[in-house]
Amino acid sequence: MDGVWGTGKTFFIKNIFPKEYQNDTKKELNYIYISAAGINDIEQFINDIYYSLTIKKLSDKNDAYANIYNNKNIIKSIFNLIPINLIPVIGDNIKQSITDMSAFIIKETINFSDMVIIIDDIERISDTINIEDFLYKIYDTFILKDLKVIFVCNEKEIYSNNSEKKYNYIRIKEKII
Repeated sequence: MDGVWGTGKTFFIKNIFPKEYQNDTKKELNYIYISAAGINDIEQFINDIYYSLTIKKLSDKNDAYANIYNNKNIIKSIFNLIPINLIPVIGDNIKQSITDMSAFIIKETINFSDMVIIIDDIERISDTINIEDFLYKIYDTFILKDLKVIFVCNEKEIYSNNSEKKYNYIRIKEKII
């Protein structure tokens, strides 16, 4: 969804679109909304999306996944309470292994295909992020796994002062979006 700033894109996507979807399909839109404004780490942003998807999915009272997710958070909390100078290297390795394993279980076992990801403020990502890398990562991580992604932005602001980067964005966006 493209439009200049102040035209009501975010208002529409948060307030009108879910209701219209429900009216048309007779079912509730299962979505998460996340802003890309200011992100400077693509991997962290992907993890934030998975976190939001998981929270939304768990709110549907799926106890098996809730237990996996809560146990991961309990274990992380316990490790975070231990003073750093008391955690030997093996403790860090165990903590990281548990975190990685939990994240893998969540990403690989929970079916998110019934959900829609709405990513707003694409034009406001940090200048340190290459927009093409960002879009390819979203494509590889979510779209190829049959998740629906709605991008909301003011395309005129994407690389507005850099014609080469703007050309690269225009060239690849049709393959991804």
